[in-house]
Amino acid sequence: MFKTSDSIVTGCTAAILSFNSDATIEAAIHSVQDFDEVIICDGGSTDNTRSIATNLGCRLLNQPLEFKDSNNRLLDIGGVREHILKEAANDWVFFLDSDELGTENLRLAIYNLISQEEPPGAAAIPRLFVVDGQTIECAMTYPSYQRRLVRRDAVETYRGSQHDVPVLFAGEEVVNLDEPQLVPMPPLRELWTRWAAYRRREELKHLDLSISEWATRVARPRMRKVWWLAYRLARCRVRCTGTQLPLRYELGRLANDSLYVWYTGRRFLGFRPGAHEDIWR
Repeated sequence: MFKTSDSIVTGCTAAILSFNSDATIEAAIHSVQDFDEVIICDGGSTDNTRSIATNLGCRLLNQPLEFKDSNNRLLDIGGVREHILKEAANDWVFFLDSDELGTENLRLAIYNLISQEEPPGAAAIPRLFVVDGQTIECAMTYPSYQRRLVRRDAVETYRGSQHDVPVLFAGEEVVNLDEPQLVPMPPLRELWTRWAAYRRREELKHLDLSISEWATRVARPRMRKVWWLAYRLARCRVRCTGTQLPLRYELGRLANDSLYVWYTGRRFLGFRPGAHEDIWR
């Protein structure tokens, strides 16, 4: 069972979204075991995810059906995060994916931040990849920050269905923490399956765009991003002397970002868009 009154991170809930995550959920839970409350917001797992969560003393919530399709696929992660904010017992919530890890230094950094007399509305946390047990020091996407720590009364809403971002009320500050969370990288084949689902979601999200709108709002910005990442990759390989992210992951990311343009624009060439039923959750 988790500590409560003597927790290192008093006043903060750690929240983890899960679905059939029994391969990684236990490590994720243990990495935040010193928080006042640990919520597992589950999408109806059929493996051992739910039993692992309850046996470890977590509070179990169900992902609301309104954020899913008829096949139980989660389509609105931001909506689920808002649901968790409403249900959390604490004023602060730290979001962690079921395949990510907190660290002791990060927990202490969170505690120090939320203990301030005038704390910010949210904190962006750097993310470091882990491959085969080795923390990666160099990658083309570094530094990679995500707003994972939020104060409930500072959040107006969440923007984005998959790469969701908390939108804060006017006047609320966002700060960057120095201590990272860890992101163990799955095999590239598994990661590619995940990326393919994201591409299909983006395709469905942009079905109402005309070809000129698609070119302006999707194709051009995405290709600029691909070129920028390619430049970053070349620079990283030459200048960074630390542990490098394996090239297969870097090239896979570039290919995936390029394919966003194809997936969102292929209907203009007569190809039928992917269906909701094809989307991986």
